[in-house]
Amino acid sequence: MSGAFRRRGNRFDGRDSPLPQSRTTTTRKGRSYKWSFSLFVLGLGTLILAWKALFKLDAVAGPPESVPVERETARAEVLVAEVQPLSSPTITNLPSTALQKVQKVSHATNDAVETATVTNRLPTNKKFEKDNPVSTTVVYTTPSVDHAQKQVAHANATELNQKAELDDKRSQQQGDMVNQARLSSNVNQTLSEDDRKWLESQVEYELDDDAAQQARLEENKKNAEKKKKLAHVNKKDNTAAYIFPTLPSSSVWCYGEDRASRICRFRNLCYLPSEKQWFITQTNRTIQSNVPLHRFADGLLELSTVEGHTLFRFNFVEVSPYNPRFRNLPVRYEEKLHFMFSRLHPNNIMHNLHDDVLGMYFVLKEFVGRGSQRLGMPFSLDTHRVLIYDGYGASQATRPFQYLSSKPLRFRAYLDQDEDIVTCFRDIVLGNSKQTTWYQYGFEEPQGPIRNKTPNGMLIREVSEWFTRRMGLSLGEDEQYDKDSGKSEATANNAPAEPVASVDFPETDLIVIMGRRSNRLILNERQLKSALAAAFNLKVQVVTNEKHSFEEQVAFMRRARVVVGMHGSILVMAMFCRRGTVLLEMFPFGVPSENYTPYRTMADLPGMALVYRAWEASVESECVPHPENHPLLGGIEHLPSDKQVLVREMKRVPKHICCDNPFWLYRIYQDTRVNITEVISLIESGLQESRGLLSTVRVTNWEETELLPPPVKGIECLDGPTRDPGELWVKWALPWTGAAVDQWNVLISVPDDEQRGSEHWVPGDKPALSVKGFKAGQRLRVFIRPVVGSFTGEWSKGRCIV
Repeated sequence: MSGAFRRRGNRFDGRDSPLPQSRTTTTRKGRSYKWSFSLFVLGLGTLILAWKALFKLDAVAGPPESVPVERETARAEVLVAEVQPLSSPTITNLPSTALQKVQKVSHATNDAVETATVTNRLPTNKKFEKDNPVSTTVVYTTPSVDHAQKQVAHANATELNQKAELDDKRSQQQGDMVNQARLSSNVNQTLSEDDRKWLESQVEYELDDDAAQQARLEENKKNAEKKKKLAHVNKKDNTAAYIFPTLPSSSVWCYGEDRASRICRFRNLCYLPSEKQWFITQTNRTIQSNVPLHRFADGLLELSTVEGHTLFRFNFVEVSPYNPRFRNLPVRYEEKLHFMFSRLHPNNIMHNLHDDVLGMYFVLKEFVGRGSQRLGMPFSLDTHRVLIYDGYGASQATRPFQYLSSKPLRFRAYLDQDEDIVTCFRDIVLGNSKQTTWYQYGFEEPQGPIRNKTPNGMLIREVSEWFTRRMGLSLGEDEQYDKDSGKSEATANNAPAEPVASVDFPETDLIVIMGRRSNRLILNERQLKSALAAAFNLKVQVVTNEKHSFEEQVAFMRRARVVVGMHGSILVMAMFCRRGTVLLEMFPFGVPSENYTPYRTMADLPGMALVYRAWEASVESECVPHPENHPLLGGIEHLPSDKQVLVREMKRVPKHICCDNPFWLYRIYQDTRVNITEVISLIESGLQESRGLLSTVRVTNWEETELLPPPVKGIECLDGPTRDPGELWVKWALPWTGAAVDQWNVLISVPDDEQRGSEHWVPGDKPALSVKGFKAGQRLRVFIRPVVGSFTGEWSKGRCIV
């Protein structure tokens, strides 16, 4: 024992003395012998006791005999197994033969004990057979001999009980078969009254069961729809709900002259899921600016840019925050600014870009701001969220919307996820801008360009260039604008026009085939690809919605020299092409290209500078229709036979209204084997026009536009040695803003003689006029105004003495 501790009672302490102070004078060596002898005696006694116990156990460890189990004792034996704990002493010192025998019994019965423990009942109408083999799982345990014997008996009883249950099931099945046979035999016979009542009761039961099943199906359908909606709810992006004793007061400010042009901004606009209704809380502090009084008759605004579509009309109702129904409500209160609109066709990239993204870009530019001019960001992405209200969720065409905000998109399902929770928006803007839309889809008249409207293609270019910069792609030379002067670099440096040959770049330029994989196929797409590569010495890339993401498609469009594709939504991606790109749109047999022009119209917008060509299949046998398809995908088998014949024999689709005209759908969803020779010829003519266009594109200032001239200033009456008496000489200054004037409208009047007044038109670049025929010394009044196109400026007045 260490000298650093000493023992006191049962503890060691840290005193320096190794031994108690009151100790006998015994030497260290003597104490050591005394402890050794005590340990020896204790160990010897333990060995003797262990030896005796070993012999006693060996005497009783014999092989267990198989004990037949009588029927009367089987259930009792099982009950004993169920309630008796496995508390027999474990045998660890048996001789090897006895241990093996006990293990063998244990291995054969352990799993049977576990099965019998969960048995609820035993059949009593069957006789047990003896010496049934027991199939068990081997589990290595070593119970006592007595317990092992009980396990054997228990296992045999369990096996017999299981056989009896199986026999019971067979008897029940036989009884069911007898009943079924009885019912079958009575089908064509007169039923007894009892049988009839029984059969009627079964029919009623089945009817009730069908009703219950139908109710379950309806409930499952509702749950599936709810689950589908909730699939578009990001649970990680969910605002917590709180109880609001009183809802805050609301206000609304609207801009625009009518429902089609109106955009409204709300403070505290709320949505009640149980009523599917928007409402504001009306108080004495509520402001409703430019809100029409009779808005319920016509609608407040349209959530889509598709003008006149009743599906997208929006309105709200007024409630009192002091109504008991609206007190102490659970509210999900959204403090961040939201922008809400609806899509016409969620899975169609043409509709998403043309109808929604372009307009929403300019709404954000108007209402958000706080962007970076240096980075080409007209508005911040962090100050707002986008809420899409059309009832659909995310789709393969949703990706462009995510560029409008740094926050995750929200959909209608976000509002409907909890029927008992009201969602209120502290700040939300409703509606979309229609200033960039150029096409109508034929809801009220055959589809075509919007009447009396020519959007500025530079606005579409602005959006496409914004996406391009966001993706880290380079802009063309004609797109690198000097933001201070509004001129391109080439114009600012007075760079001369480049030779025509330098506008082609075979190292990087592509011919892009916009492919389809589900319908409206190009049947000889592979041959077309090879032929175009050989004819123009350019790499040909096939782009599809199924294979390529939105970003990948934009990247290919930026390199495209030529874009080829069947009429379809993916051709709208040409809005991302450089100026001078050739766009070739192909149509199946029977579809007149002049009646379906969304992409032709886009290419011709001022500032887009795309070269458009159209190809129509002229041989009907080269196109494959699909009458077996769904009606909206060109199928006609649902129609009467005579109508099917009429559709097939119609060789040119007549003008029609949207959206289920069978003549149009049957022809447009044909697969087409294109005439490669004709396609190459059209591309060659398009490239020739493109080269002429590109020779001027590089030196054109695409930012510069016409200015409206200001009122005329600097009107002067002139005199000189060559002026005759009574002759008027007058001049005025050119517009100080630099605006160009087509011509000047000049009106001269004599105060004392109105009959002698005269009107004159002067060329815009010559701001001077001389008029003879007045009396010397006569006072004249001179009125001058500028004219540019259809614009006429206001009059400016001067006085002269001739």
